[in-house]
Amino acid sequence: WGIAPLYVREGGTLATTRFLEETFQASALHLPLGQASDAAHMPNERLRLLNLFNGRAVMREILLKIQTSAE
Repeated sequence: WGIAPLYVREGGTLATTRFLEETFQASALHLPLGQASDAAHMPNERLRLLNLFNGRAVMREILLKIQTSAE
């Protein structure tokens, strides 16, 4: 997107990242796609489609970089 990322530490699922790293003895990446205003785990929970599509694009780039560095 041409701008530096904004690192925000919020959310309740961050503990799972450490659990996965310890369980599988490998680095894990937590890529949140929601926003603070998404009302996570509430009756009116939502996820913007734009966030979902942008997250897919980010994951694609990460996987392509991993593939390239493994060659």
